[in-house]
Amino acid sequence: KHDEIIRTIASKFREENFHQNTTILFLKSRDSSNRVHDSAYTRKKGKGVDISRLRHVLRVDEEECVVDAEPLVSMEQLVAATLQHGLIPKVVPEFKTITVGGAVMGAALESSSHAYGQFLDTCREVTVLLGNGDVVTCSRTDHADL
Repeated sequence: KHDEIIRTIASKFREENFHQNTTILFLKSRDSSNRVHDSAYTRKKGKGVDISRLRHVLRVDEEECVVDAEPLVSMEQLVAATLQHGLIPKVVPEFKTITVGGAVMGAALESSSHAYGQFLDTCREVTVLLGNGDVVTCSRTDHADL
């Protein structure tokens, strides 16, 4: 189901040709948000891409200490899912409603950040949807510039 949702969103990007024009693109969900760029101008002139279904913890691997989570998973959900497996993320921003995607894009810090860095620094990989509809997996060695 996750892959199907990603394909649908990527298809929307391709259809709209976001990478070839100056349309303001914003992601929308049904949650409350603290987006800095979510202004009336953006909502009036831009095009929204619905990502509201990307809110699941997909996998917790106890052996590798790895979690696969979608961008709208809150820190509260992430911690609850990992604790069930005797794990916890190295960096947990203190606001429970910060999402995984928000923590990655917003450079989320916490008191453990002196040892582990930002939330993003604890991520092995991040899947990124480019403006042309391509989906790439970014890590420290692949697409590190993204």
